[in-house]
Amino acid sequence: MGTQHTHRTRSLGILLLFAVLAAAPSARAQDEGFDAHGFYLTAQDGDPRDLLGVRRPGRFEAGEWGVGGVLEYAHRPLVLVRTVEDGETVEPALAHLLGVNLAAGIAVHDRVWLDATAPLYFDVRDAQGSRGAGVGDVRLAAMLALVRPERSVDGGGIGVGLVPHLDLPTGSPDTFTGQPGVAGGVRGATTWEGPRWTGAADLGVQFNPTIEARNLTGSDQLTWSVGGGFLATPASAVNLEVRGAAPLEKNPEPGTGAPIEVLLHGRHLRDNGASLLVGGAAALSRGASAAAWRVFVGGGFGTARPLVEGDRDLDGFLDKDDGCPDDPEVVNDWRDEDGCPDDLANLELEVWVDGAPASGVGLVLAGPTGEQRVKSRGRGLSLDLLPGTWTVRTDDEGVSPVEHTVELGEGPHPLRLDLITPPGTLRVTLEKPDGTPVGAHVVLGGEHAPEAGLVVGADGTGAVDLRAGEYEVYLAVPGFATVEGVVVIRPGETEELMIRLKPGTVVVTAERIAIQERILFEFDRAILRPESFPVLDEVAGAIRKEVTGVVEVQGHADAKGSAQYNLGLSQRRAEAVRAYLVGKGIPSERLVARGYGDTQPIASNATAVGREQNRRVEFVLLGEQTDGN
Repeated sequence: MGTQHTHRTRSLGILLLFAVLAAAPSARAQDEGFDAHGFYLTAQDGDPRDLLGVRRPGRFEAGEWGVGGVLEYAHRPLVLVRTVEDGETVEPALAHLLGVNLAAGIAVHDRVWLDATAPLYFDVRDAQGSRGAGVGDVRLAAMLALVRPERSVDGGGIGVGLVPHLDLPTGSPDTFTGQPGVAGGVRGATTWEGPRWTGAADLGVQFNPTIEARNLTGSDQLTWSVGGGFLATPASAVNLEVRGAAPLEKNPEPGTGAPIEVLLHGRHLRDNGASLLVGGAAALSRGASAAAWRVFVGGGFGTARPLVEGDRDLDGFLDKDDGCPDDPEVVNDWRDEDGCPDDLANLELEVWVDGAPASGVGLVLAGPTGEQRVKSRGRGLSLDLLPGTWTVRTDDEGVSPVEHTVELGEGPHPLRLDLITPPGTLRVTLEKPDGTPVGAHVVLGGEHAPEAGLVVGADGTGAVDLRAGEYEVYLAVPGFATVEGVVVIRPGETEELMIRLKPGTVVVTAERIAIQERILFEFDRAILRPESFPVLDEVAGAIRKEVTGVVEVQGHADAKGSAQYNLGLSQRRAEAVRAYLVGKGIPSERLVARGYGDTQPIASNATAVGREQNRRVEFVLLGEQTDGN
């Protein structure tokens, strides 16, 4: 309702504007010249029988638009006729004219069409020669369709409309290609459309500025035009029209009186909306704007749908051959020859892998149009296919092979494929540094890792089937360095993992994590030295895999220096080790840093060797208690 109201308001506003301008008193300019060209294009509505100068209240629809141009040569559009003692003399005031007439329009409502036209002149000549190039008057017009023909190939019937227009003085009166002031007018128009013939006529008034140009005078005019067209083919027509004007005030001199001109032209519409035009015109009576003769050629483009003879639904099938003459064919390679809107089959395909919707699974669909490859989408895949027998099969090594055949008719068809990922195998071979086999328990981590992990037997081998994916591997054998790593298991493949143990530097007992190497710091500072990073990495792995509860990181010092200083240094070093382990992924709440200074020596502080042994870091297991940091 809002859109219709806006269109009505806009249409009434345009009508009032043109009415006010048309009813305004004529300007009383005394300029040397006026517009003797008087050739304005009319709007198109997608019918090849559209006329050039006769306004037809056609069957346009809101939103349609069109543009066009006509290249024209006019011979003697205006001559001066002087009476002398021995007869008349004729002097060409506008001898030759070459230019292009441009037009553009749009339907702002089903009953309101607005357009603008303007001529552009390449060469204007009078008796003295060329006057150069220029632009003519711009005309703004509206077609207000009061009664519209029906959209029917059997003939649309009667159309009635009102056509106000406004001429802006953008041309040059000096060359007789423009009015000396604002002009305008209004016409009533009617049309009749039959199956192959159409006729049209309009009658109105043109309000012009009063002029006196040498012995020529001009004033307001009655304007009229009649015409008709004949469809030679569904897209081509031959059209004939006659247009003329009569001054409301008698002109005492001939040459600007009642011009009458006849036009003959042919028009062809292409399927893409383009149009081609060729024709000519000749004067039936002398007067301004009735050239002795004209020739023109042009074209345009419009979005209005043309009617095709015997094709009510405009789908390209004549009604006699159309199985559904009132419903257009949908061209989709399925029964396109019957003229009916047939639907394709719509396969609504879901792919689930291991019980969950899956994206990216490769599939092959084979059917009436051959094979096509697609990939699944988690929320389903909608495919328009020709009805018939289709086979859907997996084409992806990451899932188990499945083939499904389905008979598809028109409309939707849901299909769900439940797939599984084929397992892969992890096989581990374990041996001591001397090459002898050893048994152990391998801990596996990952989304689908089994809690039991993998057991390596006394022969040094073990295997387990796993779903495809990435797994963490952790192995701790007393007396040997822990082993950490990541393996990728691929569907249907075996991953071989050969592990040769190395002498261990970290051993987990019931009370502590024993390390075989000292943790080293910068001299008299709480900064870890890089050579201690590997042993701390092993400690982090042991805490993560083998220890539950809280670990106390203890810092100890020798007796050199004051007891208070040694206590502070050992505390800072314990905190540095704790921070490193937190950085390796150990939760901070599982670590307590505590410095003991020189209060717990394990060797004599009287010797350098003993003092070195006392400067140490130890890792004590506190169980589930939390003492804070």
